Amino acid sequence: LILDPLNVRLGYPALLSRVSKGDWRTVAALWCGVLLCGVFWEMWNYCSYPKWVYHVPFVGFAHIFEMPILGYLGYFPFALELYAVVCLVRGLCGRGNIEECLAITGEEV
Repeated sequence: LILDPLNVRLGYPALLSRVSKGDWRTVAALWCGVLLCGVFWEMWNYCSYPKWVYHVPFVGFAHIFEMPILGYLGYFPFALELYAVVCLVRGLCGRGNIEECLAITGEEV
């Protein structure tokens, strides 16, 4: 998570600010959403041609579709970083106020 501290420094919305106040709702929503999307991505990959085939030493067991189950853990930081990218880009484009960025997750201010 490189961009979230940068968002804090620039005054843009950041997950670190929320988590430090004990508000984990956005993180939980992002994790649930990315796992759901990840399962669909891997399901579509399983039936496609060409497709990704994962060969990971020592952790290549218990596959869900083509992905080893431990591979799904990589989706968690992916979701958090995507959120940080969105908040940074919106901030740099001049639309980074807290009300607009919170609208991404449907939260009220």
